[in-house]
Amino acid sequence: MKRSIAISILLAAAILNLSCNSEKSSEEKVTWGRADAKEINLTSKIPGRVVKLNVAEGARVNRGDVIAQIDQRDLLAQKSQIEARYRESQAALEIAKSDLELARADLNRYEMLIRENAIARQTFEQYRTKYDVALSNCNLAR
Repeated sequence: MKRSIAISILLAAAILNLSCNSEKSSEEKVTWGRADAKEINLTSKIPGRVVKLNVAEGARVNRGDVIAQIDQRDLLAQKSQIEARYRESQAALEIAKSDLELARADLNRYEMLIRENAIARQTFEQYRTKYDVALSNCNLAR
């Protein structure tokens, strides 16, 4: 009788052991260690040719570290072009403002003359049109 109880206990323990081992084999295994990367892909916000590498191969880097410098000549040329276009647009705006002031002054003079019937209506309309064009040009330049 004692023997049958002992066999039953051993049999139950074996079944329990088998069921626990089968669950572990389907789980993901976690392993700690170090892996050496052979090659990694890096990207930058601006494309270009790398002219200087700031870290040695295998060095530890953190997020945000500058690890390379890109050739800036193309970027500096683009910056110069943009600055030149900006200066041109500012000059065009000043000219448009000046033209608008002149057209406004002319229109004011011709408004007084048209009220006194000293000029033809057509002449007044020409100066009103010049003012409207100057105003549009000024708005476009802004």
